[in-house]
Amino acid sequence: MRVLLALLLALPCAAQSLPGPGQSLPGMQLIQPDGNGYPALVATPCGEPEPGEIQSWATPTMVWEDSMAALFVDQKCIVSAVQTGYGATGKYAVEMYSWYKSSDYPCKVLLKDELAAMTEERRREFQSKYAEEYQRECKLMGYKVRWMSVDTRAKKFMVTHPTVLDIKGYHAFEEKTTGGWSTLADLEKDPKSKPMAAAIRRTTALVEKESAYFNHKYR
Repeated sequence: MRVLLALLLALPCAAQSLPGPGQSLPGMQLIQPDGNGYPALVATPCGEPEPGEIQSWATPTMVWEDSMAALFVDQKCIVSAVQTGYGATGKYAVEMYSWYKSSDYPCKVLLKDELAAMTEERRREFQSKYAEEYQRECKLMGYKVRWMSVDTRAKKFMVTHPTVLDIKGYHAFEEKTTGGWSTLADLEKDPKSKPMAAAIRRTTALVEKESAYFNHKYR
């Protein structure tokens, strides 16, 4: 994935945040797909691994889907968000997983967005030197994971450690991030970000539901 890495790392970005939740190592499996590519299990930073396991695994919950891609979170992170003070702060953080159902998504949709973010000079360089190889390599992109922090009261969110996985669910490379908090209102306005906006709304509803259950059972 040399061209994919060069393309994505060439975009304007800020420094990475310090190691923490959502990070992984190259070659580590973060998603276990079934025979059709659907994420059957996801590696989660929330919760302890089962005896004999190096990582903690969870069954993902879908929070958005269309014909080309889907977004998931896992219940362990939902529970952890409630147990670590969501009710008092309105803040939560979860690992969010993307599944690219078809290579058309990374090879066409994502490429279009990346090209739009480039300078004209960089775009011409890519088209002349890397476009053909990109079309081969993008077919190896199967998933993406990222650590998603949401402040429901300030109506802001932040993405850190976005990591591209191959079609078998193994860590391929970590993208650089723009860093910092963004407003949910701006996310809703951007047509390209509608899936993420919908996924955050659904995830927030799941956290609210878990919080209500927690309060009813333990308080």
